[in-house]
Amino acid sequence: MEVTDLTYAEIKDISVSEYLSGFQYIHIIKANRPKIKKKREHAYEGICSALSRLTGNLTDYIIQAREERI
Repeated sequence: MEVTDLTYAEIKDISVSEYLSGFQYIHIIKANRPKIKKKREHAYEGICSALSRLTGNLTDYIIQAREERI
């Protein structure tokens, strides 16, 4: 049996006040969840910004950065 089915089975046997407490608990959990931002949009904007500052060939910059790390 799935968790959802088990939860529905338990809900059938509780009182209205217990049901309301459960609803409030779920509402609090959902309100306190961290909001997930779309990383791809921000990454895309950052990449476009970085690439716009390049004056030469991107390949040359990559090779130079690798050589500096070695």
